[in-house]
Amino acid sequence: MAWITAEDVKHYSQIKYNMLGFNSDAEYESWILNLLLPRCESIIEDHCGQKFDDETVSETVKTVCALLASKILQFMVMNAAGPTVRIDDWQVQTASSEVFSPDLKKLLGPYIKVRRHLKSTRYKSGDMAERWNEPPQNDPTATFER
Repeated sequence: MAWITAEDVKHYSQIKYNMLGFNSDAEYESWILNLLLPRCESIIEDHCGQKFDDETVSETVKTVCALLASKILQFMVMNAAGPTVRIDDWQVQTASSEVFSPDLKKLLGPYIKVRRHLKSTRYKSGDMAERWNEPPQNDPTATFER
């Protein structure tokens, strides 16, 4: 079961079924529910590093899901019209393809699970080598003092 409804996505995006080449609103809603929303939920869960329960998912996460889905739909419509956007009489640029934008990621900030890990390297500076009583790098005869 999806966190939000197809109606939520259609409300945010303001995109009608015929703008994307669907034959009916039912076909459009089925595509939203069965393909688009599961992908948006997966993007959000991957970003946050946790799975959300359908019954207990917060309103903020639901809103981000609806906004992400609507941004994807808007990008699809914009890309179908042509990948370039005219800014002024002489300036043309490509449309932005960033649908999972920093503002959506910021809304998800409180829901990100921090993964603790320890990273070690073989990096040694001269200061550390001296402090840790390590032999110099270029002296194969040097030994540790204990």
